[in-house]
Amino acid sequence: MAHVLPSGPLARKVRAGETIVALDGRPVRLAADLAAGLAGRFPGTPVSLRVEDVGGEPREVTADTAPGFDPEGALGVSLVTRGPRVDGPFEVRVQAGDIGGPSAGLAIALEIVDRRDPAALAGARRVAATGAGGRVGPVGGIAFKVWAADRESVDLLLVPAANYEEAVRASGRLRVAG
Repeated sequence: MAHVLPSGPLARKVRAGETIVALDGRPVRLAADLAAGLAGRFPGTPVSLRVEDVGGEPREVTADTAPGFDPEGALGVSLVTRGPRVDGPFEVRVQAGDIGGPSAGLAIALEIVDRRDPAALAGARRVAATGAGGRVGPVGGIAFKVWAADRESVDLLLVPAANYEEAVRASGRLRVAG
C-alpha cells in the first residue's frame, strides 16, 4: 500500500509499505486482483485480508468496506503492485522514490546489467531512457526530456520509436536512439 486514508476502514490496522497478499482467502498478486475482488461489494461488506509487514511477517486484518468514488465498497488505501522478489547471485537495492512505470523499469534493468559488467553494455557512456505504456510507448514532452538529459551530460538517450524524430530535432550534441 502506498497510502492509507486516516479515516478509511483500514486506518490504524495497516501501514503504508505493507502488502495485501490475500482477500477473503484468495491470493492477491496485483493491485488489480484486489480491485477485482472488491468489485460488486456494497459499502459495509466485511472483508478479511492477509497483510504482510515490511519484513514479510503475515497477519490477518478484518474491516468493513466504506463508500468509494463508485457504488462499490472501498478500503481507503492506494495500491501499488510491487515487483517480484528475485533471489539471485547478487543483491540489488533500488530506491526509485516516486519514479515508476515501464520506462523506469527499463532504465533500472539496464543499469543493473551495466553495473554487473560495465564494459558489456554502456562502457563509460552515460545512458538515459524514457517511454510509457506496457511496451515503452510514446511520451509527451520529449523535447524537455532531451534537454534534461543533455544538461546532465548523458551520452545516449533511449526513446520510444514514435518520439524518435522529435527527439533528434531537439537533441543538439546528444545521441538519440529509438
